[in-house]
Amino acid sequence: MPEQERIKWYRTPLDKETLNRLTERSDGQGFLHMIPQLLFHLATGAAAYWAWVNGPWWLVVIACYFHAMFYHFLGMAGCGHELCHRTVFKSRFWNEFFLLIGCFLTWNNPYFFRASHTRHHQYTVHHGLDMEVILPQKIRNRDWLFLFTIHWQGVCRLSRGTGTLSGTYQG
Repeated sequence: MPEQERIKWYRTPLDKETLNRLTERSDGQGFLHMIPQLLFHLATGAAAYWAWVNGPWWLVVIACYFHAMFYHFLGMAGCGHELCHRTVFKSRFWNEFFLLIGCFLTWNNPYFFRASHTRHHQYTVHHGLDMEVILPQKIRNRDWLFLFTIHWQGVCRLSRGTGTLSGTYQG
């Protein structure tokens, strides 16, 4: 790799004991994080459904907003990321189990994500090689309206990646 393409990463000075203590995996801690997250997901989904059937339009908007806001944390940007690394639970089984649940609920392909994320760690922010982070990020004038709604490019990219491991990231 040419020298001008090298990225100088900052490394936090952290002794090995502290790092091991901070990254210790635990089934108990994993359940304490995942079960409430799934219950909250279920509760906000039920509230959004109830509002859709019974409530005024403004209550539907509020309920759907809160459900969508917390729903995102089940995906690959949230708990799915750490579950993919198998760093949440001590047991490999529980990491995979909750990863599959999160992927099912968020319409993600865990196998594609694991392959893409491995490549991301090998080639972080290198254009054409990193399948996840493309820099510089740009917000075009026509995109400002959609910042708080649906990210259509992300939806298209997700649908291309769901069900297939072939192809490369197109950005």
